Amino acid sequence: MIHFTNDAIGEPAADLVARLSARLGPRGVLTATEDTKAYETSARHGAGSARAVLRPATCGDLCWSIETLLAAGEQFVVQGAATGLVSGGTPSAEGTQWVISTQRLREVLEIDPINRSARVSAGYRLSDINR
Repeated sequence: MIHFTNDAIGEPAADLVARLSARLGPRGVLTATEDTKAYETSARHGAGSARAVLRPATCGDLCWSIETLLAAGEQFVVQGAATGLVSGGTPSAEGTQWVISTQRLREVLEIDPINRSARVSAGYRLSDINR
């Protein structure tokens, strides 16, 4: 496995970033340190270092991203709202894990006030739903 930091991506990883970027678009893959920093820290559980941050906008792109990383033998963590309540979404310090953020997954927002229920995509925060 190739180890690298955000500013020095090795060639095989650069190919993977290019393939992911072609599918997810310019806002869908973050590699610059200033862009990934917010995804590498947790309010309560320290910080790590992400190989890159993937931000799929649809469920189809999320599935494709996971399949692509698994096929390449890459490690990843999935990050929700990044509230810092759990450390499972923070990458390790080694810089070998990709972060898959669910932030842009906002396809479904169905609120049923009569039944006091909601069906929402993973990218919505509770504060969005309450509004």
